[in-house]
This record gives sequence, structure tokens and C-alpha cells, in this order.
Amino acid sequence: AKLIENFALDLKTIVKLSANDLAGDYQFGILADDGASIEAMNSSGGYEMLIDNDGLHPTRMGCGTNIVHMDSSTRLNVRIKYYQGPRTEIALIPMWRKVNPNAALDLTYCGDTGNDTFFDPYTSVAQPEYHDLMKHGWAPLKTENYLLPGGISNPCAKPI
Repeated sequence: AKLIENFALDLKTIVKLSANDLAGDYQFGILADDGASIEAMNSSGGYEMLIDNDGLHPTRMGCGTNIVHMDSSTRLNVRIKYYQGPRTEIALIPMWRKVNPNAALDLTYCGDTGNDTFFDPYTSVAQPEYHDLMKHGWAPLKTENYLLPGGISNPCAKPI
């Protein structure tokens, strides 16, 4: 049977820059319907919340306010938790963007919600607000940005 409603995922992975990503400071975000969060492992081995976009809700852009410095050697251990409630809408897109650490965070679109706000719910075609997210520097994490625990390369990643 397919899992289409009332299930949860607890995913652990390592986030890194791909060969095409620039070193710098990054803000994390997540488009999700329903609840989702991203936690990063701290120096003590525990997890600290980067984004809390939890609860039953339509697709919503959750944004973190903690900035993470990333360079070619950074391996950020993260935990993505996701809960899917009713099957009418499903969305889970981890995102990030490079930011200026000396400027105030632009929180445009953070907290925006609606099942037709970012994608057409019948065709999955990206809507203008999703394209505007990209213009504000947001991008989905690519397969090349993930390593499996233990440093194993993602088997879904295309060769670089």
C-alpha cells in the first residue's frame, strides 16, 4: 500500500555545498504541507532547531533565522522531520539561500501559506510566488547537496 496520508518521516542526512555552490552564510527554509522541521547537530552531538514549520497546515514557507556558514569542508548533520496529515496536499521541499551576514534577513514570503500559493494543486506547476522565491535567492537543495550518514555519496546524485 502507498503511504499517502497520516504518516511521519524522520530523516537524517548531511548537507554540504556542491561544486557549484559558493562558500558563505546560508539561511535554511522549507516548503511543507503539513508539519516539518529542520534541526542541525551542535558540537555536543545534540540537535538544535533551524526551522520549526510544524503543525497541520496548507503548504507554508517556513524560514530559519539562524545563519549557517558553509564552505567546501562543511558537513552539516541535519535531521528533517515531516508529518503528512490528510492526503489532499503533500509538499516537502528543503531550501536554502546565501545571505549577507551583515544585513537584516529578508523574510519576504516566510510564513506565506496556501495550497495554491506556490504550486497549482492539480498540475504541480510552479506559481508566480514560487518563482519570486527563486528571485529572492531561495533554491531547493539538490541531490548533490546531500551525503548519507557515514559520508556515503547520495546514489541519486548525478556525477559532477
